[in-house]
Amino acid sequence: MASPLTATPPHPGLWFLAGDMGEAIADFDWAAAGMPIETWPPSLRHAVSLILRAPVPMLVLWGPQWLLIYNEPYIDILGSKHPAALGRRFLDVWPQVSPAGRTILEAAFRGVPSRHEDALIRLEQDNHLVDRWFTIWQTPIVGPGASIGGVLSGCLDVTDRVRHQMALREREAHLTLALAAGRIAPWVVDFDTKRVASSPELNRMLGLPANAEPTLDELTSGYFPGELERVQRAFADAVNGGNNHFEIEYRHIRRTDGAVRWLLLRSHIERSETGDPVRTIGVVMDITDQKETEDRLRLLAKEVDHRANNLLTIITGLIRLDKAQDVSSLRSSLSGRIAALAHAHKLLSESRWTGAGLRALIQEELAPFAGADRIRVAPAEEVVLSPTVAQNLAMILHELATNAAKYGALSTPDGSITVSYGPTTADWVKLIWAETGGPSVSPPARSGVGLGVISRAMSASGEVRLEWLRRGLRCEAEFPTKGPL
Repeated sequence: MASPLTATPPHPGLWFLAGDMGEAIADFDWAAAGMPIETWPPSLRHAVSLILRAPVPMLVLWGPQWLLIYNEPYIDILGSKHPAALGRRFLDVWPQVSPAGRTILEAAFRGVPSRHEDALIRLEQDNHLVDRWFTIWQTPIVGPGASIGGVLSGCLDVTDRVRHQMALREREAHLTLALAAGRIAPWVVDFDTKRVASSPELNRMLGLPANAEPTLDELTSGYFPGELERVQRAFADAVNGGNNHFEIEYRHIRRTDGAVRWLLLRSHIERSETGDPVRTIGVVMDITDQKETEDRLRLLAKEVDHRANNLLTIITGLIRLDKAQDVSSLRSSLSGRIAALAHAHKLLSESRWTGAGLRALIQEELAPFAGADRIRVAPAEEVVLSPTVAQNLAMILHELATNAAKYGALSTPDGSITVSYGPTTADWVKLIWAETGGPSVSPPARSGVGLGVISRAMSASGEVRLEWLRRGLRCEAEFPTKGPL
């Protein structure tokens, strides 16, 4: 098959025709279409000559009916519409042309050229429709008297490029989502120009507008006092040590609200042929939550150590105070007191050792002794006690309840106890323990272990008053809600 560029005209006098499509055009009955080929004006002949020798899909629309003339590369776009499309009205061949597309062609026939990038056209291929994208342009064909006889149009298939761009945008969208989910912000710094390629993620992290283009000085101005010098020294050490990877944690002051944020910086250092750093590419991650969690864990570990030592000290003191005559009695008294500590520990653990509610502590300690509503806790607003106060108060409540069960109101069927409390100042609380209906009581002849435990619990701060009234024991205890009891 001869090339359209070198083929001889298929018919004498039809110099403008070339190639297989030239023969098809020469054999077509143009007279029946109302435009015999012998009468074609020079402008149409030159346009047809051009498209037949072009390596890309091109076509000519001629006359008021927009009759279609096209070259061989355009057959790939026509598919099964070829060869019937030749000489037909363009809109009959492509009835799916949108109103906007028709407007563009009408404007071309009025002398307005146009170009359209990445136009989507749905074509038939192997008996099914496929999406393809083209760059399309239209140029008016000017005839005698500057009249517009037709339109010359070309199509450049850009499907591969468009699909590649779509895939790239999708990957970028996935990357953006992944960066946002991981609180990761990419950036680039050019040391020669001091230019920073920031990112919306980094800008938001630092409290800047999402579309900001901060300079290197603007970024470093937000470092927490002393951090810039520390980061610069560490970076210089990495460069001088020949390391191309740099990683450091530092604090940054967020511009929008002044909050101090912990950031993790990781970067790759690009060097010149002489080894000098020319650019660094990296990411920044907000690790403030992680840092705060680590601080809480360290504090909790110290608190656990402190509480464990306190518990051991308390238990040692209980053993020394106890005057039981035999192992069984010792086991019984110690078990109850240790259980009281365990109840307080349970409440503190549930609050992660931030404190324990006074009402919850009273109910937890007195639950083993309560029955038939014999212990009443008066309504009051909840008061939160520090861990130390809660542990010591648990011991006091246990000793009072144990004494009541042995000698006081709970030792008789008709006895009862009322517990009430309320704040006396912002940080102090008074608790009243009042027994009624039990046997007559009187001050003990000597101080027993229970009084010793109560006294030791109140020794650091606070005050306790015990009254042995005819109606029953009354205890008033005042103590701080924070700090040692």
